[in-house]
Amino acid sequence: MTGWLNLGWMLLMVALLTWLAAIAIVPLVLRFVACDSLPSERRQLWLVAAIPWLLPLASVTGIVGLATAKQLGWFEDHCLYHVPEHPHFCFEHLPQILLGAAHSFAGISVLAAIAGLFAWYAFDKFRQSRRIHALSILTPGFGPLRRIDDSRALAFAGGLCKPNVFLSNSIKSVLNKRQQRIVVAHEVAHIRHLDVVKNMLFDLLLLLHIAPQGLRRRWRLNTEVRADKRAAERYSSLDVAEVLLILTRASYRSSSLTSIVGADPQQRIDRLLSAQKPSGRFMLDGLFWSSMAVLTLSFAVYHHTLETLLGWLLGL
Repeated sequence: MTGWLNLGWMLLMVALLTWLAAIAIVPLVLRFVACDSLPSERRQLWLVAAIPWLLPLASVTGIVGLATAKQLGWFEDHCLYHVPEHPHFCFEHLPQILLGAAHSFAGISVLAAIAGLFAWYAFDKFRQSRRIHALSILTPGFGPLRRIDDSRALAFAGGLCKPNVFLSNSIKSVLNKRQQRIVVAHEVAHIRHLDVVKNMLFDLLLLLHIAPQGLRRRWRLNTEVRADKRAAERYSSLDVAEVLLILTRASYRSSSLTSIVGADPQQRIDRLLSAQKPSGRFMLDGLFWSSMAVLTLSFAVYHHTLETLLGWLLGL
């Protein structure tokens, strides 16, 4: 049993080290995500957000895969060349390292922090879902449209199982009926694209990021621009841009933003009125997945270097 705990601790430390490397890589990779195409940009943002998840997974997969291959006799077993206290990744000869109180505390702390982070996220999303559900019941409306009594000019889509569009009554004083329909079309686009669920999943990926603000801004901007363009298909780009401008000015006067002017309205207007032309920047998709495959193989090939590094960290 102790051997399996030792092996689990070693894998956890490798995952932690590769997670730290992933955190350093994310800002660099994000620079190469181009906004030439909304679907392409969105797909690449998913990949960048998943780096702190996939890189530790690649390291553990490579190590576990090699240990499995050694147990099946596909590779020569070199564990016997080491002393029993040497940290090695092997299922047949489990590591017999002596973990001190500090090592045990570090491992338990990492697991507790991860569990606490996910518990906080689940509770926060559950509380938000309950609030939106209560709001949809208590507010009057027709179909998926709900009117809320608020002095601010609010417009947003909310709800998981049965999403609704919420508009504040005060928005009538800012927009005419046609402009209100544009706002509704924008929010309906969020519902049709399942943006409420996708935003939740994206936020889940960002839990393992230390400073996710830049990545979150890019994601929100992409989400809003896509809804803007869907509304522009029914009306026109100029009309949607005009609504954005009116609501932006109203938000400056009232010190409150509506959802339709979130995520940098100036960039949204620029993207809405300008034709997207490919800039020729390198697409990350192929490079990303090939890099994951190479990294997984590298962790298997250079597992002895990892064992030596862990031995140094343990003071062996």
